[in-house]
Amino acid sequence: MATTGCNGFKRENAKEGGTDLETVLDMEKLEDGGFYVLRGDEYEKLYVQDTNYELSDSSPTSPNVQHTLWYKDDWKKVPTLYKGDQLIYKTTNTLDETFSMERFEYVGYTIGISNLKETESGRFAFETSSDSMNINMNSDAAPLSELSTETAIIDQIGGAYLRAGNVSSGGCILGLSKGKTYLAEVYAGTIMHEYKLKADYIALTSMEVYKSVDYDFMQSEIITVNIPEYFNSGYYMINNYGLVRYVNGTSYDENTDFNVPNVEASEDVESMDTENENLVSNDEQTKDDVKKETVSIKKDGAYLIKVSYVNNESGDGVPSAVVYNDEKAYQLNEDTSKESLSKEMELKKGDYTLEITGLKEREYTYSIEEKASFEAEADNG
Repeated sequence: MATTGCNGFKRENAKEGGTDLETVLDMEKLEDGGFYVLRGDEYEKLYVQDTNYELSDSSPTSPNVQHTLWYKDDWKKVPTLYKGDQLIYKTTNTLDETFSMERFEYVGYTIGISNLKETESGRFAFETSSDSMNINMNSDAAPLSELSTETAIIDQIGGAYLRAGNVSSGGCILGLSKGKTYLAEVYAGTIMHEYKLKADYIALTSMEVYKSVDYDFMQSEIITVNIPEYFNSGYYMINNYGLVRYVNGTSYDENTDFNVPNVEASEDVESMDTENENLVSNDEQTKDDVKKETVSIKKDGAYLIKVSYVNNESGDGVPSAVVYNDEKAYQLNEDTSKESLSKEMELKKGDYTLEITGLKEREYTYSIEEKASFEAEADNG
């Protein structure tokens, strides 16, 4: 399972040929309503293309894990905003001073199917209609939209059963290797269909949403939108316009974790997670409502960590849980049962802290399960 950033470009390679970044040299030629990274004399345009939802003019008010972004070769078009660079905006319309910053979790390489839902049997199903946008019609999964049933079940992929722990919170398959082709057993009703599907798409799913009113007028035609100091490195969609890779530093590599949750708020930027109660505000949290456990990992590998809790009728909301050490942190995701949080993650040998907040006196248990990655059916499709 990939939880780090892409094996992409370090800063020193950003201007080499073939990156496919859309760059503009003349400020007069910036797109009206466009966002760009300004580095030196170049403006690098924010980018998004394949999504499983409609990008509207209205900005999101809360994260929606069903929202998925897909990138293939066009991953190279996502610009990198290093700390010290400037995020630029230009408009000739009335300036809306509130900017949406929707953060997306880097899921890693997967196939072109999203929003897989767990069934009562523990299997995973998806809607087959192209109108549902669960299938990336630009991927080799497009023929699955021609199945005769409204929903279909993926029972096995790469010779392994597809069950909980191998599917992300946004319904994407985890544990697949970049560029590998997998044989998938898909059932329409009781009829089995086999498909060879390549894990050649990078997927990202919505995880946090913020709003900001922190900007500065710059020169005569543009403004710079300021990134909060406490933002961790991550992938941010700005005003539904395009994605930017933000690096809280001056470089990154394949070991950089782009999924470390942001844990503070400020006066200028506040969390907009209002429709669900996954996060408890600092004012509401008390020391008595923070539970910590030590998780000891005996060897490097993939692990599923799960926190189960007893729901009640008092409307206490959903707790949150984070696994972390001095180097990395992993946010656990709410399961369909509404009574547990879980995440599969690659962990190195050592001790980690499991921190749970928002239980509000509810009893809980936690478990650690070692997982195996899927085996590829073939190296190339």
